[in-house]
Amino acid sequence: MHHQGPSVFHPWTRPGWKTLVRGLLAVFTALSAAGGLGAVEPSLEIHGSLAQSYLSSTHNDILFPGTEHGSFEFSEAYLNASRSIGEKLRVGAQILSRDYGPEGNHDVQLDWGYGDYFFNEKLGMRVGKIRLPLGFYNEYRDVDSARTELLLPQEVYREGLRSFILAYTGVGIYGKLGKGLRAGDVDYHLYVGTLNIPDDVQFVQPLRRSHNAPAMGLETDRVYGGSLFWNTGLKGLRLGFSAARFRGHYDIDSPALFYSPLHAPFLSERGLLQEAEPKVVGVEYQRGRWTLASEYQIFQRKAEYSADFKRAYAQPIIAAAERSARAGGADAATAATAGQAAGDKALAGLNVGSFAFDSQGWYASLSCQFDDRWSAFLRYGEYLAERSQRSTPSLRRDDYAMGLRRDFGVHWRAKAELHLFDGSAGALAVRGNPIADSWSLLALRVSFDF
Repeated sequence: MHHQGPSVFHPWTRPGWKTLVRGLLAVFTALSAAGGLGAVEPSLEIHGSLAQSYLSSTHNDILFPGTEHGSFEFSEAYLNASRSIGEKLRVGAQILSRDYGPEGNHDVQLDWGYGDYFFNEKLGMRVGKIRLPLGFYNEYRDVDSARTELLLPQEVYREGLRSFILAYTGVGIYGKLGKGLRAGDVDYHLYVGTLNIPDDVQFVQPLRRSHNAPAMGLETDRVYGGSLFWNTGLKGLRLGFSAARFRGHYDIDSPALFYSPLHAPFLSERGLLQEAEPKVVGVEYQRGRWTLASEYQIFQRKAEYSADFKRAYAQPIIAAAERSARAGGADAATAATAGQAAGDKALAGLNVGSFAFDSQGWYASLSCQFDDRWSAFLRYGEYLAERSQRSTPSLRRDDYAMGLRRDFGVHWRAKAELHLFDGSAGALAVRGNPIADSWSLLALRVSFDF
């Protein structure tokens, strides 16, 4: 994996240009105003990028609907600005415009923005919206120049969950421990905060359909976690571990639940509670022009209906059963018993299993930087949507990938990669066609940055 090292203040944008420019001017104004706080002359850095991709899959759609017929609905652009204020403080922000199938549609949003105070090499603090340190590459996943691949390994860095695992809003501490030791040093990053998840993310859509709740969105209660990267005494070798824990909820406001026996208007704040916990371990070895990398992830997510939801859901069913019992001549106690039995039966029929999963994925990649223009990679990855069902083709995917990158000077580059899939986990059906177990994806990209 071609990795040019951390460029913390980097990422992307695209039309609505007017909105984009206004946002960037606001960033510049804030940074300029902040510049007066420092005794040392501040330095302003500006970076930006545009990237347009083309995806064409066979038999199935992948990532988002429409790729089986070829799709250009995968483009990204950003502008960011950062400024040093004195020797200890750095502030910056980035605005992003992205189109990813039905997500984004080039709306301009704050991608990240934070203040970074450097106490010393062992301790620094960041406050604001900060990239989530999950795996080796999540913090730099949008920096196209930092890698050979167009798509990061989807076994660990799933594009459909990008909005979920991209950044946290809160407080983080970081630093380097053990510098100068023969065994190497350790980079750490610990954080606590919340997530800002857009309403149009794809993984929310099945929940909206099952609850007939078009406005249903995922709200975060808390996210916390951290990462440890050991830069070993062997030059070029590093090991990593990172984990995050998320707690959130869905408010359910539905004109009529599809699975409600009464199809009554329904409102439940904090109706569906959700927890998610990804963990990643990895190894990376760089030697000369070659980079060997492998990571393994377990991603567990579970959901359950809240007590508030269950009360709101069962109450009209209980009332209907009691009315029916009384109409049949039952006394009050018998009617109440019948109502409670009906409510218990209805609650037992609720199923949130489809909202939970226990997945795993791993990959091994080999990349080579031939010269300052050409690089290439080979990679194998395995993804299991359910770890316990390894032999089910619809829940498994083997990905044999290869790719080529060509740089045209400092600012322009083109990428091409081919994926051959065995198994259909993550595949999307094309209307009128069954999902195929053997299929492929061609991905192309042209990008420009400064």
